[in-house]
Amino acid sequence: MSLKYFLLLSVICIPAVYSAKCRYNSGDNGYSCELQEATYETVGGTFEITGGHEGAKEDADVISLNTSDATLKYIPKEIFEKFKNLKILELQNVKLEVITDETFFDCTSLEILHLSVNLLENIPPSAVAKCANIKTLEISSNKIATIDGDAFKDLTNLESLFLIGNKLTTITKAILTPLAKLR
Repeated sequence: MSLKYFLLLSVICIPAVYSAKCRYNSGDNGYSCELQEATYETVGGTFEITGGHEGAKEDADVISLNTSDATLKYIPKEIFEKFKNLKILELQNVKLEVITDETFFDCTSLEILHLSVNLLENIPPSAVAKCANIKTLEISSNKIATIDGDAFKDLTNLESLFLIGNKLTTITKAILTPLAKLR
């Protein structure tokens, strides 16, 4: 095998590594992480979160994560691996294109999910199923044209759902029926 083909294969097989710096602070919403200069453009890449905690705080103390200057076409699994007690996730205006059934694999603590002003075209039927404690779901100002009837069926604690600014023309009764706490 020539060196040229070896180098080409090496480049193709190496997963992308992305990183973001977390600026930690204690505020009104508890201990939070603001991701700065975050980029994640390839599924299967590695996402490293760096930054020093305040005092004796650690990853388990982080309950809120938001972004600043970010391009996250996909939501990195490392967010949920690192911050196990995340209650608030705000990924607004980050060029988010896709969420899958595996995106929110460990989100049992999540109560508020803001994904507005992004490029989402659909919400897969079981994408947020594991996030049963969500009370507020904000997916306004995306490109969503249809929502599967089962998309929110497991969100029995959902109180607020924001869908304005999408391409939706109708919302079926099946979508709203399981949402008894919706205001």
